[in-house]
Amino acid sequence: MGMMLNASHRLINRGFNANQGGNSLIIEPDNSAYFERIPASAGDRRTGMVRYVGQLCEPDVVAPIVVASALGSTTNFFYFGKNGSNKLVVQAYVSSSLAVHLVTDAEYLDPIGEYDAAVLIDTTDVTNSERVKLIVGGVRVTDFSTETYPAQNTELHLNADVPHRIGRSTVTVTEYGSLKPSFVEIVSGRAPGEDELGSFDNRGVWMPKPVGGDYGSTGSLVDFAETGTDAELGYDHRPLVGGQSANNWSVNNITTDDVVEASWSNNFAASNLLDTDRTSITTSYGNLKLVKATASNSPSALATIGVTTGKYYAELTWVSITDSAPNANYIVTGVATRDALNAVNYFAGNSSAASENGDKRIITAGSSSGFLPYGDGYWVAGSKIGIALDLDAGEVTFYKNGVSQGSITLPATSDPWYFYNTSDGTNNGYTAMWNFGQKPFTYAPPAGFKPLNTANLPRPAKASEVTPLTGSFTGTASANPNFVYLGYTPDQDGTCTINGNAITWGTHAIATAWGFYTITSSASYNASGSNTYSIAVKYPGGGKGIAPAPAQIN
Repeated sequence: MGMMLNASHRLINRGFNANQGGNSLIIEPDNSAYFERIPASAGDRRTGMVRYVGQLCEPDVVAPIVVASALGSTTNFFYFGKNGSNKLVVQAYVSSSLAVHLVTDAEYLDPIGEYDAAVLIDTTDVTNSERVKLIVGGVRVTDFSTETYPAQNTELHLNADVPHRIGRSTVTVTEYGSLKPSFVEIVSGRAPGEDELGSFDNRGVWMPKPVGGDYGSTGSLVDFAETGTDAELGYDHRPLVGGQSANNWSVNNITTDDVVEASWSNNFAASNLLDTDRTSITTSYGNLKLVKATASNSPSALATIGVTTGKYYAELTWVSITDSAPNANYIVTGVATRDALNAVNYFAGNSSAASENGDKRIITAGSSSGFLPYGDGYWVAGSKIGIALDLDAGEVTFYKNGVSQGSITLPATSDPWYFYNTSDGTNNGYTAMWNFGQKPFTYAPPAGFKPLNTANLPRPAKASEVTPLTGSFTGTASANPNFVYLGYTPDQDGTCTINGNAITWGTHAIATAWGFYTITSSASYNASGSNTYSIAVKYPGGGKGIAPAPAQIN
């Protein structure tokens, strides 16, 4: 009997090409969100694959990706995920004995692009190191800080008749992953060839695709193509071979509201957690949700994508606002250039009166206009602030709950502009949720304004035409992340310097899909005040007609 499609393909079948369009799904650990399935009977446990294509949303925290184990078992399990040091980990125990333990040397802490990480398993191979292979972005990983391979013909617990979970581990302790997958694959009965995972385009950018073919009796492909009900999010979309049945997953604390329009081929903006003081503000829900503690200082959070031309719209919902001294503090949203040298801010009023007027403040080259009357300043939980950024006309218009508050002229600058939010004072806190078009807007954008994503950006120049990129950034003299937006991906094999000093990636700075961020307090790389850079770049972060850059490995 030949190959046939799962009946649940009735809405969308991707045809097993590169992940063009489609959906991603936010798996939020705060919601205890995960998928689960228990195979009715074991499949082939000697050969197979587990694969994750998507974002690892939050650095420095544990993120289980796919785990197969009985509840609480520490003696028989298969684990694939990221540890708290941003290393990818593959670990397996069989009858209390450690069978597999791989921990990468490299760190995976780019929250902006997407990773493609696949574990290929063939314990029948006569060569020790060929029995478990880790492939990331089409390239085999060979450098590990810990490296243990299974004995020949070992039966691992991937594809055993035990619970398999996406986004949750019950090994030792219960942990949940902050993930944003585009698709997840499990194969039993064969280890797909590396060339089945995808291909490099003419720019050298890795383009993943589901492997297709026979996934085996316990295999599955979860790609969130159907969104009619919550249960459909867990549908198995692998092709069915020889009378196979669909291996659908149960959905736990995940709803269709968690589906977003983001994929390998179109990356929407999010809040850039690398711009925030994460001791004062936390990000979650695919880096769209921000929480600031009442007693903390006033960090700002810029979007991941900066723009210099075009018309873009975003919507910020104030989920909750806590103000212990309402006559002294403000909640703020607006647009700004990096380091807030130029900004237009829309402030909520400083009292609880429904008649409260708002304020605006315009910062030009570091000089503030002071507080000027502007708009409705009475913001409460549920208030939605729309921002229409028109860089062609040089103005921004704010909307409260769909009502225009009036246009404001932007300061003249050639620097990129970013959507952002902050607060003014230490007596207020908030929970805010951004929408850059990943989901339908509550209020329709003005005519001509687009969501902020890579497909809506102008087509950029080729990397070869602009490399090296040179410029300056304001340093912090701190080891906390200090992000520098380039719009291009650094070439870690090229000549890259800060203040004339060669960068050691992973020590002085971290490369991302859209730029880099410093991680040192050394004045040679992150002096307080102005620093200069010269960065070789290998391809644009994204733009009209091209796929966005993948997440980078450091």
